[in-house]
Formats: sequence, C-alpha cells, structure tokens
Amino acid sequence: LVVFSRFAVTATQGSLSNVAATVQVAAQATITPASISAHHKVNETISADNIWQITVTKVSTSQGTTIATPQAGDTLLLIEVSMKNISTQSQTASSLIQYSLHDASGQKYTEDLLTGKVGPEGIVAAGAPLKGTITYEVPKNTKSFILDFTANFTGEQVSWDLTV
Repeated sequence: LVVFSRFAVTATQGSLSNVAATVQVAAQATITPASISAHHKVNETISADNIWQITVTKVSTSQGTTIATPQAGDTLLLIEVSMKNISTQSQTASSLIQYSLHDASGQKYTEDLLTGKVGPEGIVAAGAPLKGTITYEVPKNTKSFILDFTANFTGEQVSWDLTV
C-alpha cells in the first residue's frame, strides 16, 4: 500500500485513475473469501474462525442397534470428531447446527439422533476439548460424502471429504 501511495503521488492526474483501476483489479483478483477453503481429509486438524480446532478422527458404518436400525438399503454413517475451543471465551457446540452432510450429487442427509451416539454438544470452556460421534442414515451404495462445519452462522465453512 505504501508503494502504491508513492506511485500515485508521482503519477500524472490522467494516469492516476488508471493506476487506481489497476490496483482495484489486482486486489480483487488476489482476495479469496474466508468462506471458501479446500476440502480436508480424515485425521487432518483444521481451525475455523479462530474459534474451533476440529479433527474428523474416524468414519465408519453400522447396521444400528435394536433401538435404531436403518431402513432397508441404508446404513448408519458414524463420524467421530474431536473439537477444541481455541478462543478466549466459552463457546457452544451443536452438531445439528454446525455440521451438515451431503454426497457428490448434492443430496443432503439429516443427523440421526436415535442411535444412542452423542454428537459434540454443549458449552465448551476456552481451551477445553470436546468429542462426539455424529450419525447419519445414508444409502449403502453411496460411499463418498462431504461433511461441512460452520463455526457460527456467518463464519467460515470448512469441509472434509469422507469415504467409507
């Protein structure tokens, strides 16, 4: 920015608008919105909005329990996550609000709360960890999914590619 200021001072009045337009275009070309990030892999620890440090630690499937059995042709997708509040104040974690799952076709899946597994939920003190298992009922023949996490309603979204 200092270099641009010196250049603008030495530029003629006619070329000043060209310099400003060039600087604006260059700035727009190099800025990447915070909401866009690469997809991550299982066991890769990432940070979101300087609030959470998250790791998807394991992905597996289950045919359920006597209490919760998936429909014919479906299986339960179990996603184990580890979170840490890296902010300086208490934060609330909610798997229903912060996580979402979809497949490559865009089909979204709803968290299954009747499996007996507990997702990462509750108030987490600054610096404290939290673990949980998020469960979704998915078609048996679908093997690839994308898990999205958003730290808060307007925050950065991070994603993991999951394969079973």
